[in-house]
This record gives sequence, structure tokens and C-alpha cells, in this order.
Amino acid sequence: MKDKPTLKKLINDSILDEMHDKRVLQERILKAFDRQDHTRDIDPDTNKPFTSFYRWLMVPPPPGVGLASSPYVRIESIIGDFMASRDRLPEKYRKTINALIEDLTKGHGAKKEAGGNGSNQHKRVNSNRIGTNPVALSKRRGSGVRKAETLAARLAESTEPKVRKAWEGYLEGNHKSVTAAAISCGMIEDANAPLARLKQNWKKATKAERKAFLEFIKDNS
Repeated sequence: MKDKPTLKKLINDSILDEMHDKRVLQERILKAFDRQDHTRDIDPDTNKPFTSFYRWLMVPPPPGVGLASSPYVRIESIIGDFMASRDRLPEKYRKTINALIEDLTKGHGAKKEAGGNGSNQHKRVNSNRIGTNPVALSKRRGSGVRKAETLAARLAESTEPKVRKAWEGYLEGNHKSVTAAAISCGMIEDANAPLARLKQNWKKATKAERKAFLEFIKDNS
């Protein structure tokens, strides 16, 4: 009798299948996360059980799932799909999905500096990646995407109450974007706010324009 394939093998099969069913892949990933399957395998870099579900997904088999080398599935799309589907699922599932999104976001968005703890493993995982991105295959990601990933990681990793509140609000759909969540907790300045725009335009203004603006302020104060 043929052995039943493991959940890890089924996830690997899905990410290597060009015609994979997104819903099935989601269910398999969510089930594996809920069961904490990643803690059953040994991380080759630490020789200890995986502590990050994201890393377990990215590391090549046999210890990991091998998402890093998949030409058909991107971590960005997995996170996006869970964000979209979470609101359609019963409330009881949202806490688990939020925890999964947080794990994936931390791993995906965190920028490791050379020499820092975990930098080598981060580089090793990404060196195996096929060049994929949210816009098209084989093109580098745009600065806007990288900025959003960095902001998401900073929000997810922060222990400050106001930042945690903003991050949880983002996960619950209270903020339309990572940028909006970061602005709400003061992590970044709203570039579209009147004061920010005034500062930006002041830097661009000529000497004559600045003089005219100061006169305008005097007349309207």
C-alpha cells in the first residue's frame, strides 16, 4: 500500500504546479501552520527545529517546503490571498490567519544587515529564489513594494503598544494599507498632509517664491 503524502509534500506539489488551485494551497498552508508542522523539521542553519513558518516554507526540501525556488507561487501572493480571504471567513479563524500573516510578513519584509544574526540564512534562502515579483516574473521589485514590505516588517516586529495596535488594525482591515497603518501610529509622516506638502514645496521653491509665500502668510495670519 502506497504511503499517504505528507502535508509538506502536498504543499510542495502545489507550489511546483503551474495550474495549482489557490484555495487548496491556502488550506494546506493554514492547516500546516495551525498544526505547527514547521517545528517538526530541523533548520539546517541552526540544527534546531524551525521557529519561523516563513523560513520553513522558503528553505529547499527535505527540511523545508521549497517556496524560494518555485516559479509559480510567490510569498507576496500568498500573503495577499490570505489578507483577502480572511474577511470572508468566520471570526474564529481570523486569529490564526492573522498570526500566519504576521509570521510570513516578518520573514518576508525583514531586511537583514550583513554580519547580523540570521543574515547568512536570509541570503542563502533568497539566493535560491527564481526572480519573481508582484508585477511580473524575472523583474526586480519596485521601490514601492520594497518600502511596503519594510514597513510591514517594522510594524509586525514592534512591541510598542501604539504600533502593535496599528498593526493589528491593519490585519483586521481597519487600515487600507501598510502605509496608512504606519502613519496612524506615527511611524512615518503622511506625505500628503498639508504640512508635509508645504515643507516639500518650500524646498523646491525659488527665492522669489519663498518671499511671496512669506508675504502671503503675513497677510493671512
